[in-house]
Formats: sequence, structure tokens, C-alpha cells
Amino acid sequence: MELSDAFGTTVRKIRLSKGLAQDAIGPSQAYISEIERAIKSPTLEKMQGIADALDVHLVTILIGAFAESGQPPTELLALVKKQLRAQGLWDQEPDKSAAPV
Repeated sequence: MELSDAFGTTVRKIRLSKGLAQDAIGPSQAYISEIERAIKSPTLEKMQGIADALDVHLVTILIGAFAESGQPPTELLALVKKQLRAQGLWDQEPDKSAAPV
């Protein structure tokens, strides 16, 4: 399955599991329909908006899309963790001077 197809399938599955209509998670029903059918590919900002509307983290949708494409989520998460550690971006201490979010 192509990644754009898998992204749309994942969005549809999450949306349906939450009982939401297409127009409840995007600028229009037609736009979300086109994403779910892989006719359109959303920008990163639009993906984040869809994730927010679905009340899930964008990474959840992306992991789901890769899983739909055949990559087991546990393997993908292990790979991401390894790569983030190699870049010094995993297990970092939070900045204690920063205000809590």
C-alpha cells in the first residue's frame, strides 16, 4: 500500500472509531474525503490540524500509516528510538527553567 493511501486509511479508521464525520476534522467534507481516498496529500500543517481534530498525536497517525503499509509498529518505534538516541534527541533532560506547558 502506498503511504498516501495508508495515511488516508489511518485517518478514516481513527475518525470512524471516534464517531466523527469528515467535516468535523477538516476544512471541508470534500477535502477530508480526498485525503482518505489518497487523491490529495495534506501539508504538515494540515496533518497536524487533522490530528488535533481527531485528538491524537500526529505521530500516532503516521505510525498507523506505516503499519497499514506493512511495517510493524513495534519495529518502527524501536527504529525511531534508536535513531533519536544516535542524534542525541532521546532521553534528554527537560529544560527546568522553561515554563510548564
